[in-house]
Amino acid sequence: LGIVPRVASWRDEAASHLETRANPRSAASESYRTLLTSLDFLSIDHPQRLIQITSASPGEGKTTTAANLAVAFADAGRRTVIVCCDLRRPRLHRFFDVSADPGFTSVLLGSHDLDEATVAAPGTPGLHVLAAGPMPANPAELLRGTRSRDLLKRLRAEYDVVILDSPPVLPVADALVLAGEVDATLV
Repeated sequence: LGIVPRVASWRDEAASHLETRANPRSAASESYRTLLTSLDFLSIDHPQRLIQITSASPGEGKTTTAANLAVAFADAGRRTVIVCCDLRRPRLHRFFDVSADPGFTSVLLGSHDLDEATVAAPGTPGLHVLAAGPMPANPAELLRGTRSRDLLKRLRAEYDVVILDSPPVLPVADALVLAGEVDATLV
């Protein structure tokens, strides 16, 4: 579907790399727009509105890809929400400089409603962020539940595009649980 160039400075896990905001004309930013176009072509017969981003192992750039792809969708005029479903090592909130709590788990547990937990992404009109929220004891069980499915259905109804930043596939089952609820999974 696409190739994102390797950028040496992105190896710092403590930093967030929102290239589509910092350098919108760079080759890396263009690669995210190319990925968006590829997804559009896949959507001609089967709409790809709920998209999971994962990787095989940690550190392969899944959160960076999810965040930059979400910005590309919003820049293209689509009402977009990016959801942190990595309930073990959440980093998405750092990319958009928003609080990690309340978030996805807050809505699932009923401590906050969706409107309270979802925030507008600073500097990106049309993009909203649903951070992870408090880390649960058993993320896979929480993601497998009916509340999680219902929340994803609600997000699909309210937004043009829903991007899920999920954990890597090999170390935990969370991404496999989510895969059954989405239109497409990008690895």
